[in-house]
Amino acid sequence: MAESFFSPESTNETVLDVGAEMLSRVYAKAALNAAGDHDAQQGLMDELQAVVSEVLVKHSDLEKVFDSALVSQEHKQGILERVFGKSLSQSALSFLYVLTKHNRLGMLRQVVRSAGELWKERCNQVTVHLELAQEVDQTLEQEIIATLAQVFDTHPIVQVKINADLIAGFVARVGDRVFDASTRTSLERTRQLMIASAVESIQRHQRI
Repeated sequence: MAESFFSPESTNETVLDVGAEMLSRVYAKAALNAAGDHDAQQGLMDELQAVVSEVLVKHSDLEKVFDSALVSQEHKQGILERVFGKSLSQSALSFLYVLTKHNRLGMLRQVVRSAGELWKERCNQVTVHLELAQEVDQTLEQEIIATLAQVFDTHPIVQVKINADLIAGFVARVGDRVFDASTRTSLERTRQLMIASAVESIQRHQRI
């Protein structure tokens, strides 16, 4: 049986002063930890992501209600019960109640996004933004992905973008890490080396 959700704000009121991103990650971590084992956490993620994609995205007015300070907690909880009472697990519904209790239901979309990122980390998955100079066949694409998996020591979830400015090769970004294997960068490095060599030659002749 999954443990009950703890309130991230119950032990430290100063959490109200942190940035929204950090706060959303606190709630996301609380949700995953309270869900239970690996399968239970996966199930919770599926439910919360469905709430965003199937409800919030399609019904923006409802999200405005969730974020409104003019709507009471009791009214918001009643809406949750009517909309999700028969479709969500008790674990997912309880988490929505926790957000409501602490006036954070308006952050639901951001919390779910943070939970998704945290879940990927726990599954040793990261999003890799892969820029290719041109489209490649599936065999070469899989070879590139396998190389990235070795370089970043993780299971990459690859998002591909075509960027003709690269001329050839590719650039992969994972967070603030960059793996650059593009011809554009190679040419730029060559140009910089030529400029540095020319400047050094000029300075050497000036000293003679």
